[in-house]
Amino acid sequence: MALVKPPKPCVVHRCPEYAEPGLSRCRTHEAEYQAERAKQPVRGARGTDAEWRRARQQRMIKDRYECQRCGRGLAQVQREGGRLHVHHVDDDPSDHSIDKLETLCDRCHKEIPTVQSKARRRR
Repeated sequence: MALVKPPKPCVVHRCPEYAEPGLSRCRTHEAEYQAERAKQPVRGARGTDAEWRRARQQRMIKDRYECQRCGRGLAQVQREGGRLHVHHVDDDPSDHSIDKLETLCDRCHKEIPTVQSKARRRR
């Protein structure tokens, strides 16, 4: 006669359900977990590949970690709770040429019409 393992409780705090065999979450929380995982960038997706990271770093160095529109530096932007972005001037996210990128703070980046329309679509 084979031993049957007792079900484990779901790892999500205060969840009264039991996890499915071989998993650590109940059906509901496992589905939520998988949905959140699917939203995470896949290795090599736009904005995560090595070429983009290298180009982004080179552009920030060239711009001395300052916003090219208002002149605020990295330290000042971070003190205000923001961050610096590297923007594709020609709106072509596949072209990582250093000359077609510019460093912008949160405020200036949000003022760009294409960035504004993308933010509206996400809401």
